[in-house]
Amino acid sequence: MINHILVRYYWLFAFIGLIACIYTWYLELSGQIYSCPYCQVQRAMLGILSLLVLIKPIYPRLFLYISLPVAIFGIDIAGDQIFFIYKNGNFPNLNSMLAIGAFTLLVLLEIILVLRTKQALKNNLH
Repeated sequence: MINHILVRYYWLFAFIGLIACIYTWYLELSGQIYSCPYCQVQRAMLGILSLLVLIKPIYPRLFLYISLPVAIFGIDIAGDQIFFIYKNGNFPNLNSMLAIGAFTLLVLLEIILVLRTKQALKNNLH
């Protein structure tokens, strides 16, 4: 059930990720928010994964080999940021909620990429 929803509405999740990436880069480059290195990496990985979700996988295996390191790096950085915020004792704040949102969206986008690649491989074999 959830696989069907993720694959069917992949463009919606990718669009949300892309808008979040573009808007937060705009806020940072215009000087409206503090530039955190963790946030910069999360934004970059979120934008790359969102673009990869929107592209049709022509070479599915290569597509998967490119997306996995990007997703793992972004998810690791988001997890580290959540851990550091919790470790410093100021967990329920806006930064922690944004980091959790980025973490969740990165995981969802990578699941969508894996499902779409699996579907493309299945279609190429038959």
